[in-house]
Amino acid sequence: MNTTELVTATELAKWLQVTPETVRLWSRRGRIPRVALSRKVIRYNVDAVMRALAPNAADKGGHDEA
Repeated sequence: MNTTELVTATELAKWLQVTPETVRLWSRRGRIPRVALSRKVIRYNVDAVMRALAPNAADKGGHDEA
């Protein structure tokens, strides 16, 4: 998988070894970033998710500083 491509919750869940429900929960809670392609179509950038889940990301709230 190319880590810069946008993937579904199911694909990301396989990558992270969690359930798709966990991916969606983390997304709703703001723990991982998501890309809304439409109101119902959500995708995830693996690189951005991995940065958000990195150990030091907790200090920043999981977001890059501007």
